[in-house]
Parts: sequence; C-alpha cells; structure tokens
Amino acid sequence: MGMEQLASGQILLFGGNNGVSYVGDTWLWTGGQWTQVQFAVTSVGVAYEQEIIATTATTLLTYTPTASGIFDVGVYFRVAVAATDVAIQVTATDAGGAQTWTLLATTLEPVGSYTITPIKVACIKGSAITITITVGTANQVYASASIQSGG
Repeated sequence: MGMEQLASGQILLFGGNNGVSYVGDTWLWTGGQWTQVQFAVTSVGVAYEQEIIATTATTLLTYTPTASGIFDVGVYFRVAVAATDVAIQVTATDAGGAQTWTLLATTLEPVGSYTITPIKVACIKGSAITITITVGTANQVYASASIQSGG
C-alpha cells in the first residue's frame, strides 16, 4: 500500500488488502470523505493461459500502437509440473531507439503462480511492444500477459 499527501492537503492512497486479497485501486481523501479514483485505461492486448511449448524465446504478446504513448505491461505465469527456468523480456522502441527490459532474468522457479511487477513502457507509433518468455522445460509453464494504454 502506498500513501502520498498532496500539496492541497488531500491524501492519495494506492493498493492495500481487502481481507481476501491484495488490491490495486486508488482512493483520494478530500478531508471529508474517500473517493475512488478511476483512470482511463484501455486493454489493447491480452494473452491468457498460453502453454509455453518450446524452450526457445516464445512471443507471449505483441501490440503495435497506432499512436505514441505510455503503456502498462503486466505478466503472470504458472509453473505446473516441476521447477524450471523462466525468463521474461519486453522490447519496444521509444524516442531514444530500441529498448529491452528484463522483467525476470533466468530464474529457477518452483511449482506455483507468479505475478511480475508491471512496468510502464514508452513506445512510438507503429513500433511493436513485444513480451517474450523463455522456459527451461517445455509444456510446464502457462503464461498470461496484458498491454494497456492510457497508463
């Protein structure tokens, strides 16, 4: 959970736990009441529960924006059978040129479910944002990803 006191005296609160799970919502305290803040975010690409069937870099999701902007990239994966190496990268082109972000360096992951901390990516119009995953053992990892604009 994060909290920030604004210059106006208002308090901005992000995240927390509702007693069941962690939440990613945002609230603003105006001095008299809490108001939930909604952001204009649009999913532009989603991949859900894709079985990774090769041990070479596999494209999980690609999106080519029609306008330059900032995009949120999120990844979730599940190791189903036995521990295996997993690596995740995002590539895109911003105003400075081609960029690569390593979300997860090659790591031996035990059986379980994992969420990678989302990142913000600047991308220029007409240049693809690509999420790739590499696993050590085929047919043991299932991955999901999303790319959202307006973040």
